[in-house]
Amino acid sequence: MKLTEHPTVIAHAARATDPPPSMLQAAVPVARVLEAGADGAAFVHIDNPALDDQRDLIRCAFPRTRALLSFVVRMNRENVRTPARSFANGEFHGRRDDVDDVACTIVGKLERLGVPALSPPMAFPMEADRWPNRMWIVSHKPVAIAAGLGKMGIHRNVIHPVYAEAHVAKRFANKRTKVVSGGLRVPPIASFLFGITLSFQREHARNVRATYHMRFTGDDARDATIRIADGSLAVEDGHIGVADLRIDADARSWLAFVNNATPLWRLLLTRKIRPKGPLGLFIAFGKCFST
Repeated sequence: MKLTEHPTVIAHAARATDPPPSMLQAAVPVARVLEAGADGAAFVHIDNPALDDQRDLIRCAFPRTRALLSFVVRMNRENVRTPARSFANGEFHGRRDDVDDVACTIVGKLERLGVPALSPPMAFPMEADRWPNRMWIVSHKPVAIAAGLGKMGIHRNVIHPVYAEAHVAKRFANKRTKVVSGGLRVPPIASFLFGITLSFQREHARNVRATYHMRFTGDDARDATIRIADGSLAVEDGHIGVADLRIDADARSWLAFVNNATPLWRLLLTRKIRPKGPLGLFIAFGKCFST
C-alpha cells in the first residue's frame, strides 16, 4: 500500500486547515471551560504583541498554534492564610492538579472535535536540560494578562478583577470600593528604590543590559546606580561604574511621573527629568517594572 493510500493519511488530507481562533472559541466556548472546572477563562491570539517574547518558544513546541486559552482556578482563601504551612502547601498542590486536569479535559474535547491542541503543565515539570536558560515553554501569567484575566501585582501574581473586587466588597461592606492603579505611591526616593526591587519584571528585562546613574535633586536629593542585566536587577547607593544612561530628575517630579500624576512629556519639556544617553534605554527602563 502506498503511503498516500493509507486511511489515516487520507483522513488527514480530507480535513480542513487549522481552524482560526474564532472557531476554537466556537468549539469550546468559555461556558464549557467553566463546566470543566475553571472559574474564569478567555482566549488570546498567538499574534498578540504581548506574547512577542514567547511566541517562538510556543510555536517550537506546537507549530500549529493559532490561539491560547487562559483560565483561572480559585484557591480556598483560608488554607493559604493560615500560618500552618501544611495547609497552604496542600492547597497549592491541589489547585495545581486541578489546573492541569482542566487543561487536559479541554484538550481532550478539542481533539474529539478534530481540533489539534496541547496543554502545557501549570508549573513543573519543565525542560531541565535547558538550565541555566529558560526552562519553561509558556509563561502563563503574561498570557492571562493578555487575555484580559487580570493585572500583575507588585507581588508578581496576577490579580483577577472580579474576585479581587468581590472580596473587597465582602470584607469591607460598609466602605465604597475604589479601583486604584498598581503604581508605587510612596513619597520618598528611598522607598521608590526599594519598591522597584519588588515590581521588577524579570521576563521583560530578559534582553536589557544597561547601567543607569540616577541623580535626584530637591528635598530628597540622592544618587543611585541601577543595573539591569539579562533579567537581574541591582540597586546601589551612589554612582558606580560607567553609566549607559544618566537620568537627572527633581525628586518630586520623578515621583509624580512614577505615580502617573504628571505626564512624562511635560516633565521632559520643562527639564524636570533630563535623560542623557540613548532614549531607547530610557524606554526599556520603564518596561522592566510593573505599573
